[in-house]
Amino acid sequence: MNEEYAKLFDNAFKCNISKKIRLDMTMLNKIYECFENDIYVPTNFQKTLSKQRAKKYVEVTNILDNKQRKAFDEYFEIENEIQIDIEKQLFIFGFLVAKELDVECKSIIKQNE
Repeated sequence: MNEEYAKLFDNAFKCNISKKIRLDMTMLNKIYECFENDIYVPTNFQKTLSKQRAKKYVEVTNILDNKQRKAFDEYFEIENEIQIDIEKQLFIFGFLVAKELDVECKSIIKQNE
């Protein structure tokens, strides 16, 4: 999956970083997992939206019959999976930007020596 993110990054930023870097790194995935599970702290805005979403979820599911509720829960799970993938892609993009900036800065420093 990380390789696909790198190709999307190349396409978005018109570069070839996917050919310069290996993204199957265990450490990068572990860092993401730590961020996702341990480091991330929601903002007050996110907490407010989460409470609103929970209330709306209860409101919506209370008017659905069992079949509709099951379909809605499946839809909700798919939405969550999409969001998780978006978040990981953004994390990888951030990593790639940092790597590219590092390479460019080292090149500039070397030119100025």
